Amino acid sequence: MQHFIRAFCFSLFCACLVGGQVSVLAQEYSSSQDQTVRFMQGLQDVPLAPGLEELVEESLSFDKPEGRIIEVRALLVSSSMERVGRYYESVLVQFGWKRIDSPKNTFHFIRNNELLSLSFESIEENKIARFMLSPVG
Repeated sequence: MQHFIRAFCFSLFCACLVGGQVSVLAQEYSSSQDQTVRFMQGLQDVPLAPGLEELVEESLSFDKPEGRIIEVRALLVSSSMERVGRYYESVLVQFGWKRIDSPKNTFHFIRNNELLSLSFESIEENKIARFMLSPVG
């Protein structure tokens, strides 16, 4: 089933690329980076932006009656916070997410009854992208 979901999301993403629905920014990433679309292990329907390396061992996941809570962290290895934020602004809409108001350097998206938050932090000299999925409300 997990393989089916990934294959479906990949097909949807490719269809958006072919249909010209993904923004110029996402096309810039795909032309300058490896063309393989990778998805996060912790958030299997969220693509991993080019320039990020998922820190799989730091992922957390809980299932509650109200919905799932998932935290995924990724190291910015060859990108900036601004580029990563713009990438997700342009790509997540293709997966049904809608951007909602959020503080500076934080990105909030909503889909169905789930909230996906992207924030950034510095740990020593490393920049970390933190993805948090939680139920709305």
